Amino acid sequence: MEKQLKSLLKSLKINENLISTIMGGVVVVVMAAMIFNYFKTFNKSGQISDQAAVNLGEEEVLAKELPTTYKVVKGDDLWHISERFYNSGYNYVDIAKASKLANASAIEVGQELVIPKVVAKKATVIKAETAKKIETKTQTAKISIEGVKYTTVKGDYLWSIAVRAYGDGYKWTAIYNANKAKIGKNPSWLFTGVELVLPR
Repeated sequence: MEKQLKSLLKSLKINENLISTIMGGVVVVVMAAMIFNYFKTFNKSGQISDQAAVNLGEEEVLAKELPTTYKVVKGDDLWHISERFYNSGYNYVDIAKASKLANASAIEVGQELVIPKVVAKKATVIKAETAKKIETKTQTAKISIEGVKYTTVKGDYLWSIAVRAYGDGYKWTAIYNANKAKIGKNPSWLFTGVELVLPR
């Protein structure tokens, strides 16, 4: 009985080594395929190729006529500059990186920014037909914040405050810009009991 058990354990060890070798080979093949796909997706300049952008889906569209430069004018911020070129404010990080900005929220009039050729992120600017539909809904939306000041409560977000104050969630940036010192660097962290100024 003891001899049979030992021989069974020996055969299992051999099988264990074989299985480990096969699994290692599979991992190597998968990694090689991933590396090949990575280099196939990116062109020589390190940017995503036009074909790769098409493959990413309808929301992620490669901005045309880029790269370019843009000179900052009074009232500009990276979010709105990004919307102008990509129809998405979320690409402000790409502009900040390409322009080598130490602080993305500190740009000056006359400063020249690099607008890189990158894939546009989720759209924050809507087409005219969609805007009309939203505007119709907005006109019927209940505006529950009417003053120029509002104190935050648990569960508040800048988007929801903008909807209740203006009937338009996209105006959260106006609230954030007017209250940066109180809110801090991250607009998605909103503490309770903070008195916000609502630009009118």
